[in-house]
Amino acid sequence: VQTGSLLVVNARLFATLGRTAVRVEVLSPERLRPFATVALRPMLLVMVLLAAYPLMLLGSDGCGATSAIGPVATTLLALAAVWVPLRGLAGRIRAARASRLSQLDAAIAELLQTADGHGAPADPQRLEALVALRARVRAAPSIPIGLGGIGRALAYLALPVATWGGKGFAEVL
Repeated sequence: VQTGSLLVVNARLFATLGRTAVRVEVLSPERLRPFATVALRPMLLVMVLLAAYPLMLLGSDGCGATSAIGPVATTLLALAAVWVPLRGLAGRIRAARASRLSQLDAAIAELLQTADGHGAPADPQRLEALVALRARVRAAPSIPIGLGGIGRALAYLALPVATWGGKGFAEVL
């Protein structure tokens, strides 16, 4: 319980930092990767704890309701340890992306106002650049976890599944 509360306090601290003290650049999410690391590192500890439950249940009469309390509470702690630090930052990224998109839409609309009689804009290269930048901003991620972070999280999630499968295999033997 004490370790879990420390993880949640640390996660809330990083959520506050992400919400207030970090400069968000929509097209440079790699600068925000430390928040993903902070979110994923405690998940490893929690998943190891979750993986220990089937080992403790070996030789017992099975998985009753009382033996499910620990894994459920540990899973909720793992979800909180990942979600809470990224919550404030994800909101800031979404707000920054929406603001940048509205600025780009206004610039595109202003450029289209200068179109000649045939509908061609006065500066087609600038219009093309603005449209391309708008597409990049729309495609920018809304959380600072990249593919490597997602892969790491999936590997962490595989630990408890493997031990639960190992427990079942050991009981069959």
